Amino acid sequence: MTYSSSNPAVATISSSTATLKAVGTSDITARQAGNTTYAPAKYIRPLNVSKGDQTITFGPIPDKVVEILILIYSNSKFGITCKLHKQ
Repeated sequence: MTYSSSNPAVATISSSTATLKAVGTSDITARQAGNTTYAPAKYIRPLNVSKGDQTITFGPIPDKVVEILILIYSNSKFGITCKLHKQ
């Protein structure tokens, strides 16, 4: 069995998988070779691709710990400079 698309801009065929490329129409043709018992067969089916909403779902995002260094400078009422750091 072989498959083909009449409009590769809309859909391409690889083996038995169709990949949609754009909005539009294409005829998908399936062909089967004949043998001594059966005649060759061909079946054509229209494909209409239209625009639709897309939803992308992500799994949970893990928490991440971020370490930062904070420096605070201050002067006391006695004129002494104080430095506080938290890491």
